[in-house]
Amino acid sequence: MPTLDVTDVLLSPEFCDEICYIRRKEVLPANGRVVVSAYNLETLGVIFIGTLGNDPQEADQQHASNWINVHSIVRLLDVAKGYQPDLVKYNDQTYIVRKAYNWSRYGVGFFAAECELQDLTSGAPR
Repeated sequence: MPTLDVTDVLLSPEFCDEICYIRRKEVLPANGRVVVSAYNLETLGVIFIGTLGNDPQEADQQHASNWINVHSIVRLLDVAKGYQPDLVKYNDQTYIVRKAYNWSRYGVGFFAAECELQDLTSGAPR
């Protein structure tokens, strides 16, 4: 097991930032149509620019994803029963959690998530 505990870094005011994320719970009422209830939450963590790796190239050669990596003490949800993926608000843009990791071996409650920009047009020059 790794002996490096990165929790101190995650919570250091010199390195971390406030992270606003939206948890979206699915509720199935009697009529059988899924209703999504969303609520805003905040935590501390570290966000940096990243990429998921092999970004698929679209046929028109114009697709360029925008990714961020989020490291926090709160587990962000990607795919979970009864929930839609969390949304992360950062830099006036909304990212959707595509992949979440449990890295608690590197510190108590240490989690990471790779998030993709939800609206690809929001980063276009004006």
